[in-house]
Amino acid sequence: MNHFVVENANPIEWKNWFPDIEPLFKLLGYENVPPYLKGALRNAIATFVQVSPVLKDTTWRYLEQYDLPVVVGNTTQSLTTQVYDMRFELNEIEARREQYPSTISFINLLNTLIATEKDVSDRGHRFIGIFKFIYDHVFGPFPQRAYADPCEKWQLVIACLKHFQMQVLSQYSL
Repeated sequence: MNHFVVENANPIEWKNWFPDIEPLFKLLGYENVPPYLKGALRNAIATFVQVSPVLKDTTWRYLEQYDLPVVVGNTTQSLTTQVYDMRFELNEIEARREQYPSTISFINLLNTLIATEKDVSDRGHRFIGIFKFIYDHVFGPFPQRAYADPCEKWQLVIACLKHFQMQVLSQYSL
C-alpha cells in the first residue's frame, strides 16, 4: 500500500510527508520489538527511499546508526559487535519461530538502497561486509533452517540472490 501511495502522489508533496523518519529506525533497536514488526518497519522505510536523494542518504545514515549489523563504507571499524546483533536475531529469535520477516526486510531494504546508489566509483567494495554477512550467515545456512511458511524460505533466497547479483554487476560496472 505504501508503495502505491508514494508512486501515485505528487513528488513535490513527498518531502512534506515524513520530514523525519528517525523514529521508525529507533524502534528497530529494541529487543522486545517482534521480528514481524521490524519487518513491517523496514518495508515502510524502503518505500520512502525513492522519495529523494536526501531521504536515501538519511536512510543510509540511520541504518548504519540504529540497525545495520555490518559496516557500510568504513571498513576500519570492528565488525564483531555489530554482526552479532543481526546474527542473534536471525539465529536465535527468528530461527526459533521458523519465521524470518526481519531478515528478509533487512536484505530487501539494503537491496533498495544499493539499487539507488549513483556512486559506483569503488565498484561496490563498500558493500563487501554486507555481502559477506548475507553470504555466510543468511544464504549459506538457508537449506538447514526450518520454515513455518515455505514461501518465506524462497523470499529469503530471492532477496539474497538479488543482493549477490547487484554486487557482481557493480564489480564489473555492467
